[in-house]
Amino acid sequence: MSVVQSSATDVQSLAHRIATELRTHPEHWTQGEFARDAQGGKVDYRSPAAVCWCLHGFIRRELAVPIGGSTASEILSAFEQAAIGKPYIRDVSGLGFVAWQDEQGRTVADIIAVCDLVAASL
Repeated sequence: MSVVQSSATDVQSLAHRIATELRTHPEHWTQGEFARDAQGGKVDYRSPAAVCWCLHGFIRRELAVPIGGSTASEILSAFEQAAIGKPYIRDVSGLGFVAWQDEQGRTVADIIAVCDLVAASL
């Protein structure tokens, strides 16, 4: 299921799906790349070879549309707010929650907690 227009329910559903997948398969999370293959190599988040994704990679995969535009910005903003307490702003270099999720010591439990917060907060 992909999110094609933004609503609180869509964002909550997206966050819930990511959290559920990571609870069941924590090995599906990675850092430093949008997605990796079984050997740990960088692959496109849409690649059939992808076996794990960073939080932003999960969002991109689930949106099934390019990141950009108001729908994606609204969805990214919900995750940005949950992760670092600031809304996502387009055209600013770097995404705060991407840097946050890539910090050394970050765990899959932290990612699940952000997804749970997004799922419950809208």
